[in-house]
Amino acid sequence: MQTFLVRIAICCLLCLFNACSTYKIRALPSDSLEQSFFDGIEVFVSQKPNSYVRFEIAQNSIGGFDDVPFVVYVVASILSKSGDGESVVFDIANVSAVQDNKTVPILTPEQIKNSHLDFGKAIESFGIATSPNPYIAPSTTISPMYPILLYRGYPGFFAYDPWVFGARDRIEQNMRLEENRRLKSIILSSYLRKNTLKHSHAPRGGFIAFDKGKLKVGVLEIRVKILDEIHSMRIQLDKK
Repeated sequence: MQTFLVRIAICCLLCLFNACSTYKIRALPSDSLEQSFFDGIEVFVSQKPNSYVRFEIAQNSIGGFDDVPFVVYVVASILSKSGDGESVVFDIANVSAVQDNKTVPILTPEQIKNSHLDFGKAIESFGIATSPNPYIAPSTTISPMYPILLYRGYPGFFAYDPWVFGARDRIEQNMRLEENRRLKSIILSSYLRKNTLKHSHAPRGGFIAFDKGKLKVGVLEIRVKILDEIHSMRIQLDKK
């Protein structure tokens, strides 16, 4: 019985260690990619005869206790009017990722909505302001001397809750859930969805995200297929 409990404890510790692990992110240069920087964001451009793809990497690390996902911004455009190049649909189905010859799933909008991932740091890496929600009371403050103003979410209205000290923990938990939903709404508003690419039209695209738990140490290759052309870039992940 004691041996069984020890094994369970070891398994729990290993799971906890893996869940809290942090990876360093480093984009690998390539002769097929043009590298540049814009406001701290690393930009890689891949241009082929009929199509163009731009990858944007802003994070230096992912994971940790906050469970920060890996987020990449991808845009594409059509350069040629020949054949099917006049118009093409571009969405997550055009993007794939591989690590150690195994497919790494890209999070869907629905999976993001239902996840416990923390997108706050990922969003801020791209220079998107995520100022603290003014209706979240810091946990270090003394119990308020006034009723707490709560944001109730969509469709959006404000209401004063009764000043009940016994309900403070429940109120703060609800506030944290509201904050998590607010951050998810920011990433989802610019997530990669179905777009039609046309010659001479502006590039279209959006964010894609990876659950840190689906990644490991090594090289992650992200591929984007436009028409019959494959654009790719590689990301090195190391334990921090």
